[in-house]
Amino acid sequence: MTMTMETSRKVLNFASVYNFVTGGLVLLLGILGLVGVGAASAFPEALENVGAAPVNVLAGSSVLLLGTGVVEMFEGVCNRNAAKDPAKVFPALYLSIIMMAMQASSLIFSIAEGGNILLNVAGLAITATVFCAANSMKKAAGLDF
Repeated sequence: MTMTMETSRKVLNFASVYNFVTGGLVLLLGILGLVGVGAASAFPEALENVGAAPVNVLAGSSVLLLGTGVVEMFEGVCNRNAAKDPAKVFPALYLSIIMMAMQASSLIFSIAEGGNILLNVAGLAITATVFCAANSMKKAAGLDF
C-alpha cells in the first residue's frame, strides 16, 4: 500500500495523538494498579483470605502497564517527529514493526483465551497503517536503510 507524502503525514499525526492518548490511559491504569497494591499491602489481614498471589500478579501487571504506556508515548513522539521531518521516519518505522509483532501476539493470546479481540484487531490495524505510512514516506523522500 503506497500513500502520498501528505497522506502519510496525516496518518502519522493521527497516530501520534492516538499513541499519546492510549499511552496516557495505560500509564494511568498502571499507576492505579500500583496504588491498589499499596492499599492491599496496608491491610495484611485482608490478604489472609486470598493470599499474596493476587497482589503479586497485580503488581507485575501494573509494572507491565507502566512499561507499555512509556513505549506507547515514545511511539507517539517518533510518529510526530516523522510527520514533521521525513528524515526522522526510521524510528517510527522500526517501532511500528515491533508494535505489530506485539499486537499480533496479543491478538493470538486473546483468541486462545476466548477474550475480546476487537481492541487487538483495531490496534493491529492502526499499527499496520502507521507502518505503511512510514514506509511510503521513506520511499517518497528517497531514503534508504
